[in-house]
Amino acid sequence: MVQTRLVAVLAALLVVACTPRYSFKPISVDGRITGAKTVNPEDITGTIGALENGVYVSPSGAVFEKGSVVEVASAMLDVQDDLAGVKKVIGVSARELGRYTPECELGNMAADCIKNTTQKITGRKVDLAITNLRGIRLDMPEGPVLLEDILSMFPFDNRLVYVSISGEALQQVFERMARRKFEPMSGVKIVATDEHIDSVLIGGEPLDPARTYGLATIDFLLDGGDSLSLAKGANLVFTDVKIIDAILPFVEGFAARGEKIDYHLDGRVIVNRTENADEI
Repeated sequence: MVQTRLVAVLAALLVVACTPRYSFKPISVDGRITGAKTVNPEDITGTIGALENGVYVSPSGAVFEKGSVVEVASAMLDVQDDLAGVKKVIGVSARELGRYTPECELGNMAADCIKNTTQKITGRKVDLAITNLRGIRLDMPEGPVLLEDILSMFPFDNRLVYVSISGEALQQVFERMARRKFEPMSGVKIVATDEHIDSVLIGGEPLDPARTYGLATIDFLLDGGDSLSLAKGANLVFTDVKIIDAILPFVEGFAARGEKIDYHLDGRVIVNRTENADEI
């Protein structure tokens, strides 16, 4: 059985408008009869066929004059012009970059981009950044990377925010993460054992509960998104910059420099497990 994965038609509206009102939903279909494959924008006819005077001619050469096959093919073909822009290859990934805890390359990349971009656009000193792993919806594929891939990874309309927050409040945030899961962070190095924090460095210095830190994050996390209430500070600065606007230029920069897309782990979150960790 020939299986392929197609994106739901409504997803076209997401990538064209760059809004979070729609989401990508891969669906498995049987291409035995039509010979349809994953859409190749350079060979539309060869991968999903053609519609001529209401008659669908599939890649396999089979002809359909009516029915659900014609309706689905028509819907897919209708959105191809709008999708052409996001099918553009913007880089090549050296390897697949996944999403996992306590630290992953994609999470590090997102948090670093948020930290650097927020500092640049607000003019405030940003000591650290926190975002959420669930906000990254797909892995980075190995090989050619389409604009669509990056938009699918970061589909939500979350905007960058700066807030001044006390070290005491940050300690509480990190302790909550230790009991649940660690989220992507930048400017921070945490060592934990099981569900307990051993040490926290911010900017290479031990966290000071009495100090105030500049935090970059996204508006979704300010009031409890993913159980992270980060609005316990002052000097809130809301920006109009979406997270995708921080990520996309960074990713495109690899190709501009003639490099493959890649990122790194650097031990910013280390969790040690004891033999009785499952009993805690």
